[in-house]
Amino acid sequence: MKPNILLVGDLINEEGQLVNNGSVWIKNDKIFHVGTTDSPSTEEDVIRYNMPQGSIIIPGMIDIHIHGAAGADFMDGTKEALETISKALPAEGTTSFLATTMTEETSVIVKAVNTASNFMKESRTSAAEMLGIHLEGPFVSPKRAGAQPTSFILEPNINLFKEFQKSADNQIKLVTLAPEMEGGLELTKYLSLQDVIASIGRSQ
Repeated sequence: MKPNILLVGDLINEEGQLVNNGSVWIKNDKIFHVGTTDSPSTEEDVIRYNMPQGSIIIPGMIDIHIHGAAGADFMDGTKEALETISKALPAEGTTSFLATTMTEETSVIVKAVNTASNFMKESRTSAAEMLGIHLEGPFVSPKRAGAQPTSFILEPNINLFKEFQKSADNQIKLVTLAPEMEGGLELTKYLSLQDVIASIGRSQ
């Protein structure tokens, strides 16, 4: 049986409210209680951690736009890269994320999203959880490409998105696109009907 863990800090951010002299009790790797008492239970085997003075305990952060970490990139298209990223993120306070693509050749994007969808099916502990995929590009404006390679930018295309989504096993949750491009509004409407968030970005 895993030990119960008690975190005690000066302040705790709980759903947007600060709790003074608060504590967080973790049971079986899940937050069981947040409050102002040292412990909500008399159960044995509790490991107590007193946080540094002046510290604030906050919920784990969700990063919806991240390309990589610890020298690994999502576009590497390998399980090893995704392992490296997901294991590195908790140390920075990120507990879940959307793996984010770059504008690249279609085949490279297909491989990256397919690898990610397979990665999500495996159970892991002590690592940030991949909640889905953020498709940034190739449907962006060449005038606002930034670090996106302009040679691979494409006009928004519903059929191409369907190809990406099929390869991703429907794990694409967010798409950054330039809606002013030819086909942009049509793709935006389609994404909305599919419950995929269309985000204006790299746009004129």
